[in-house]
Amino acid sequence: MQSVNFSKDCKLLKFKQYYLYDGVSLDLFIISKRLYIYLSILVAGKSKRVPCIIKNEFKHLCNEICEKRQKRKINNTNSNIINKKNIILAISNRCNMNCSYCFKNNEEQHNMNIRIAEDTISYIMKNFKKNEIVCTYNITSEPLLELKQLKEFIEFFKQFEYYSIEKEDLKNIGPCDFLRTVQQDSHLPVDEKITEEEALLKLNQLLSWNGLICAIDKSERARFTVDHLSKSTFCLIDYRQRRLNYAYLQEIYKQEGYLREKCLRYCSLWFMSNGSILNEDIIKIIKGNFMNPFTISLDGNEDQNVLRKFKNGGESYSIVLKNIKLLQEAGIDVKISCVMSLKNHDILSLVKFFQSLNVKQINLTVIRRGTDWSFDEKTICSLLKDYDVLYDLFYRSILNWDFSFVSLFSSDHCLDPLRALLTGSIVKYRCDLNNQLVVDFKGDLYPCTYLVGKDVFLLGNIYKSDECITDKAISVDERKDCNDCWARYLCGGTCYYNSWKIKGSFENVDPVECVLRKYYVHKSIELYLRLIEAGLKYEQIIKIFL
Repeated sequence: MQSVNFSKDCKLLKFKQYYLYDGVSLDLFIISKRLYIYLSILVAGKSKRVPCIIKNEFKHLCNEICEKRQKRKINNTNSNIINKKNIILAISNRCNMNCSYCFKNNEEQHNMNIRIAEDTISYIMKNFKKNEIVCTYNITSEPLLELKQLKEFIEFFKQFEYYSIEKEDLKNIGPCDFLRTVQQDSHLPVDEKITEEEALLKLNQLLSWNGLICAIDKSERARFTVDHLSKSTFCLIDYRQRRLNYAYLQEIYKQEGYLREKCLRYCSLWFMSNGSILNEDIIKIIKGNFMNPFTISLDGNEDQNVLRKFKNGGESYSIVLKNIKLLQEAGIDVKISCVMSLKNHDILSLVKFFQSLNVKQINLTVIRRGTDWSFDEKTICSLLKDYDVLYDLFYRSILNWDFSFVSLFSSDHCLDPLRALLTGSIVKYRCDLNNQLVVDFKGDLYPCTYLVGKDVFLLGNIYKSDECITDKAISVDERKDCNDCWARYLCGGTCYYNSWKIKGSFENVDPVECVLRKYYVHKSIELYLRLIEAGLKYEQIIKIFL
C-alpha cells in the first residue's frame, strides 16, 4: 500500500457529506463516516492500526490519492506558464497624504528622471528578453502630483504598449466600423451611432472581457492556440486578458488585416491614485491610457477612513468621494483599494458602503504588521469573524443567482485559494518576488517595494549589473511551518516582508498572517463544497469565479 501522510498533507471536512482534501494533489475525496472517524483519530495521533472493517476502503483511498498526485506531478512538469517580470519604477516617493500606517512616511523625497526609465527599459530588454514586462509606479507615491512627469513617462512607454487599441493600430477600417464588426461577431448589441473616441473606449473595454474568445465564433478561420498564454498562478489577470484578446482579434481578422502587430509586445505602464487630485487633464490621461477600472485608495466611510489624512492634518474623505463621482460621470469605472486595520474591519459595513458608491471592484488588503493598528494573535480572530459573514454572503448570493458580490471581489485575495483550486494551480510562493524588480531613482534594484533602501536586499544596479539574480523568494516547501501544512499549495506562505520584519528572515512565517491565509484556504474549500452540495456543477462554479 502506498503511503500518505494524513497528518501533514490532508484536511478532513464535514458538511452534508464527509470529505478529505489532499493538499498535494489539490483534490477532494468523498469518504464514508466510519473512515472519517478513523482518519480523525489517526490525525490526532491516537491510533495507527487500520480496523479490518475499513481496511479495503482505506487502501483504495490511499491508492487514489497517490494516483492523483502522480497525475498532478506530470501535469506540472508539462505546464507552460508565462514568465512575467514585473518592474516597479520608484518614479517618485512624493505623496500629499500622511496615512498613519504607511511605512514610507519619513523617507527623503526623490523623483526619477526619464533617463533612468529609458535605461531601465534597455536593461530589461537586454537581460529579460523572453519576459512579459509590466512597469508600475511605486504604490506608496501619488503619481498625479507630478503630472508633467507622468505625461512624459506615459509618452515614453507608449512605444512599448501592447494592451490597448488605438486609432493608429487599425488598418483598412476605422474605430467605429471595427467596433461594430466585433460586436456583430460577438453577438453583442451594435452601436450604430457612436464617435471615434467612444468606439475606442468600448473596444478597450472589450479587451478586458474574459468571454470574448468564446463569444466570437470564428473557429473555421482562426486556428488560434493559447498555450503560450497559459493562466498565471490564479487566473488571467487584466493585463494578460487584454493581451490575449488583442492577439485573438489580430488572428481572426488577419485576412482583413484590421489590427497591426505591435513591435514590442510585453511592456506596459500602470498606476493608481489616492483619489485626492483630479481635473479634466487627469481624466483625459486615464481615459487615454484605458485604465478602466481606475484604482483609488479609500478605507471606507468617514469614520473608517480616519487613518488617511493629508500631511497638514486635513481629512481626505470628502475630496476622494467627490473625485470618485467625477470619474464615474466621465465614464471611468472605479476599483477600490482598501486597507483593513483595527479601525475598519467590519467587512459587511465596508461592502455596503462601497456598493453605495457604485464601484466596479473592491480589493481588501490587511494592514502590514508593526503599526499601532495592526492585528495580533488575539485581535486577528475578530477579523476572521467578519470574513465569515463575507463568505456566507458569497454562498447565499450565488444560490439566488446574484453574482454581484463575486464580481465585486474578483481580484481580492480572499478568493485566490478558490481560483487556484478550480484551476488546479499549485501556489508555491506568496507573491512575485522572484519575478519582480523595483528600480529606485538611482537605478538600484530591489526585490520588493517594501525593501527599497535596505542594503541587505540590494540586488544590483542597472548601470553596474549583468542579469540580476532575483531568486530571493523561498517556496513553501522550504519555509519553516509551511512545509508540513495541509494548506501550503493553495496558500503560498506569508508575506516575505512581514516575515522578515517580524521573524528576521524569509524562511520563517508571520504567525498572524499565517492564521489569516490558512483561513482563506479553509473557507474557499468550504464555499466550493457548500455550492456543490447545493446542486451547482463544477463547470458552473468555474464560470462564476473565473
